[in-house]
Amino acid sequence: MLAERFSLHCEQIEPFSIQLSEFRVFPQRQGSYTLWLAPEPQAALVRLQALLESVVPDCSDVRRYPSGFTPHLTVGQVEGHATMVAVRTALQALWQTVTFTVAELSLIWRGEPPNDVFHTIRTVKVGK
Repeated sequence: MLAERFSLHCEQIEPFSIQLSEFRVFPQRQGSYTLWLAPEPQAALVRLQALLESVVPDCSDVRRYPSGFTPHLTVGQVEGHATMVAVRTALQALWQTVTFTVAELSLIWRGEPPNDVFHTIRTVKVGK
């Protein structure tokens, strides 16, 4: 089963800390923007993604972007450049850095609308 294969790989790395401090933006189509928090250090998440991709090499779509895989936590989407700047500025001004340890991964699934809410179907421990 896939979860067991992920587990075997994830136990080879140690849990690691991540900080969420800065809001960034992915431009989308026609004046739409995705706001996201940038996890630091990125290198640990890039290594984790590469490790997981080695288990499922046909799931390499995030690596195909011109800048490669960008670790991120999506916060929301906005329309219009001025709105994006205002929302990003307001969020950043109010935000307090969050630090946490990555000690497990959640394998998630969602159905088709209207049942398209993500559900955790299994967790995989990071480290032994």
